[in-house]
Amino acid sequence: MLVNLIGALQRTPIYAEGMIRSCSAAFGRTPALMFTLIAEGIDFFVVQIAALTANSVLMHGGGMMLVGILGANAVGLTCYFSFRSCGLYEIGVMLDDAQVIKAIFIRWSILCLLLAASAVLLHHNGDRGRLWLFLFYSVGLTGFFSERFILSLILKFWLRKGNYIHAVGIVGSGEPAQHVAALLRSNTAGLRFAGMFDSEHAAGNARARRIEELLELAQKDGIDTVIIAEPDVPVERLRVLVQRLRQQPLSIYLMPNALALESSACRWPGNHVLPGVGLFPLAERPINEMSLFLKSIFDRLTALLLIIVLLPVLAACAVGIRCSDPGPVLFCQKRIGYKGREFMIFKFRTMYVSEEPNVKLTERNDRRIFGFGTLLRKTSLDELPQLFNVLRGEMSLVGPRPHMPLATAAGHLYYEAVSDYAARHRVKPGITGWAQVNGWRGPTETIDQIKSRVTHDIYYIENWSIFLDFRIMLKTVFVLFGKDVF
Repeated sequence: MLVNLIGALQRTPIYAEGMIRSCSAAFGRTPALMFTLIAEGIDFFVVQIAALTANSVLMHGGGMMLVGILGANAVGLTCYFSFRSCGLYEIGVMLDDAQVIKAIFIRWSILCLLLAASAVLLHHNGDRGRLWLFLFYSVGLTGFFSERFILSLILKFWLRKGNYIHAVGIVGSGEPAQHVAALLRSNTAGLRFAGMFDSEHAAGNARARRIEELLELAQKDGIDTVIIAEPDVPVERLRVLVQRLRQQPLSIYLMPNALALESSACRWPGNHVLPGVGLFPLAERPINEMSLFLKSIFDRLTALLLIIVLLPVLAACAVGIRCSDPGPVLFCQKRIGYKGREFMIFKFRTMYVSEEPNVKLTERNDRRIFGFGTLLRKTSLDELPQLFNVLRGEMSLVGPRPHMPLATAAGHLYYEAVSDYAARHRVKPGITGWAQVNGWRGPTETIDQIKSRVTHDIYYIENWSIFLDFRIMLKTVFVLFGKDVF
């Protein structure tokens, strides 16, 4: 039975495409994230090498060696958070050699001074202690500078090969937009100019690209950052524009006025995407690439572990379905996923095989459901095959539940009933979600029901954290057998 289950997954037309996209989603749209991971790992390694070198020179004194080992680990972790707070792991900052040298020198010196103060409090302030600290500081500083110099050379070579960090689109067509476009074309910070777009067609300009095209490019990973270069745009029009752009997981910035173009003090602050231009952040991607990477790894490992542990349950469900009604074990249906892309969701089949397309939503006491299928639904075991969707990268363990493309509530399509509906697709759909653990499971028969679900989904997206995911997974255990499950 399990062979048939896996075979059904592999025969799905989008199987290969899904695997490719899942790899892309795991490591970011470009390999730029790997430079950040490498820098973080080497920085911690440099601290350990510095401590090991100091200990090797001063072999005597077990107490000093113990302080050195404990101090190296403490400084290594503190160093990571200190470097991250000033953006030393941002690609744009890595390319600014002067800023890197200054930031590393200041923070490494402060951390070692704090370590020296700790040694004094522990009465390790003799000549050997001072020599150990001097060696630790010197070797560490040399290691950081050498590492960042080499990493900067590799990163610049990688960018010269045509790779990029961010794909930036500009909304606007006036002089400010042209100026920003020129800066993007000539930048060396790994930004790719993705084009200019008008929120409204300019009169007589048949070549104007509209926001719909921008959203399509974002769906295909062609744009991840948008700069609205229309300083005098009316507030209401700006609000509508941002609402439309928030259908995709985009970082959205506003160029406040022409004075921002004259600012040269801004090098690459945390919220600014273009060095030398002051930009006001209007919306950030709900989950940054590092968090997305960690969430994706956690999802896949957990899904794989659950599949292995629940293998007997999966087999029993497959046998029960085949004994109840001839036909496939799995029910596959199109759903809307990340960035509005369609994918095939997997569930254990709980209804009798029918030649007619099964587009009608499930109702209470639905006659299409066979006996064993009712048990699967009541216990939510019919959702278990979605672990394979998680393994393929199409879904997450936690996220907004995916809906059918033409799902309706009270005769209205979801996206017609709720203006912010498309904003749910800024993150991957999940097996469970914030709406589900707060009582919004089951049918969506009214407009208020779908509005409440979307409100909860938007709350989850805008307040995402790994701790919120754990909280939702824990609460899911207590709502598996709710009254709205049928």
